Amino acid sequence: MRDGHGLSADEIRKKYKGYKELGELLRDLVKASPPWQVRAQGHGVRIYCPCGDPEHTLSVPSTPRDDANAAKRVRRFAERCHS
Repeated sequence: MRDGHGLSADEIRKKYKGYKELGELLRDLVKASPPWQVRAQGHGVRIYCPCGDPEHTLSVPSTPRDDANAAKRVRRFAERCHS
């Protein structure tokens, strides 16, 4: 996985294999309409809101300390999006 390229649902599943709740949420965002972009970045990913606002991005570590808390953080971020 190169940095900066969009990840497919299958690539997300592999990257977050030990983090079920977070992995499922990220896959759902990629499959949503309009789809979110999930791009590899360093040791984690960055998610981009479909609204296109450059301020609406969130960094997600590939090995979060707590799967449920990381998923809650991403879910709250997604709910605040304009689109």
